[in-house]
Amino acid sequence: MRIIKPYLFVIVTFAAFTACGTDSSSDDIDAGEFVVSFEMLVPVSQQPNGTFNVTNGRFIAYFTERQNISQYELRVVQEDQTKGEPFIYHLQQLQGPPGENLRYFVVIGSSRTYSGVNEARKNEIVEEFQQELEESKHLYHLLEVKPLRE
Repeated sequence: MRIIKPYLFVIVTFAAFTACGTDSSSDDIDAGEFVVSFEMLVPVSQQPNGTFNVTNGRFIAYFTERQNISQYELRVVQEDQTKGEPFIYHLQQLQGPPGENLRYFVVIGSSRTYSGVNEARKNEIVEEFQQELEESKHLYHLLEVKPLRE
């Protein structure tokens, strides 16, 4: 019995501390602000004839949809922790293909698409776009996401 009492005390104390300050509603827990990293992406698709389509580079941040949330306040954080102005996106603006996470992306430069290029040219274009992304990487470090209730 002597051994059981200290363990029981530790378990009860741990349970009491972890329960303090939390809401039992999972919706409220899911609604908290969070931060996700940006990834660099150069979209490439191969066509049935063996050629490639390449679209210019972008920074993309993925995050999981929160229950009962229809809009999100987003804020870009630079590598030096400078924060941009907040902006609001509706759920529909952040959705990708069915079954995927929500996503926010920033295209670097004007929209450019190269269609029907061979593999060697595809590799050159991807390298050029990746260089553009590297030069802008310090501007798109993190994305602060704040779910908003209506």
